[in-house]
Amino acid sequence: MLTANGQDPEVLAAFEGLYLAEGVKRASRARDMRRQEILKLSAKELDYVDPPAVTAAFDSSLACFDKILERRPDHTKAQVLRAGLLHMKKRDRDRTVGLLGKALQGNPQARDVHMQLRKVSRPCTACGDTGFCRRCHGRGVRQGFLSSGRCEDCMGQGTCRRCSIL
Repeated sequence: MLTANGQDPEVLAAFEGLYLAEGVKRASRARDMRRQEILKLSAKELDYVDPPAVTAAFDSSLACFDKILERRPDHTKAQVLRAGLLHMKKRDRDRTVGLLGKALQGNPQARDVHMQLRKVSRPCTACGDTGFCRRCHGRGVRQGFLSSGRCEDCMGQGTCRRCSIL
């Protein structure tokens, strides 16, 4: 059955699902690229700025969510994932809260939006509001005296488990 504008709803749903999955996959890749760049820093150097390749990787993930929002501006899942990705990229709390508030207007009963708003609405004390795991400094790896292994606090992700969205 076609919609009024001649498009099949099943095809549109598949389109949205594919772009959501691709956006999450690209966000994960961008986070991994960021972690690799952090690993290149010395242990004492904690002032990190994303290089252009990492920024481009985050932007390619944002483009996937934007494609969905072009067709359906009220798509709650795409709005939440886009807000989370922007927060991970820039840590702009006011903008993220505004985007999540907009998603909440479209779907007031969305529990995931309420949960993300609680996470983002105040500075995180666990990571000092950097978004990076304090124990491994965003590396995802703990260095011991004779060995190294995955950080138990962040499960090797390098991001704060308390405030990380995506």
